[in-house]
Amino acid sequence: LEMAKAHKEQLKYQKGSTKVYVDENGNALPYFGMPIGGAHDWLYQDSIWTEIRSNGATTNWQTENVRWKETKVSKNRWNLTVTGEMVSDTPQKGVKIEESG
Repeated sequence: LEMAKAHKEQLKYQKGSTKVYVDENGNALPYFGMPIGGAHDWLYQDSIWTEIRSNGATTNWQTENVRWKETKVSKNRWNLTVTGEMVSDTPQKGVKIEESG
């Protein structure tokens, strides 16, 4: 218990420190994750992804400039945005990724 109290005290001074949120019943509960409104993003290394369909057919996709961004909007909810480009090895047009939700 003492170690838990000491850890909680240390978290006060760190990003993602202990917060309180109000649940749907009006109860104030502690929260230890990223602060609501916080965000982070990263670029994926350009790579080849293999899609395997239920019929066994495969398509290779070359991905370029794929960026993943997450923004915390509530305790268990994130807004996710993925952008980039995927080009398949089959004779079809490439797909530009611009999804958000």
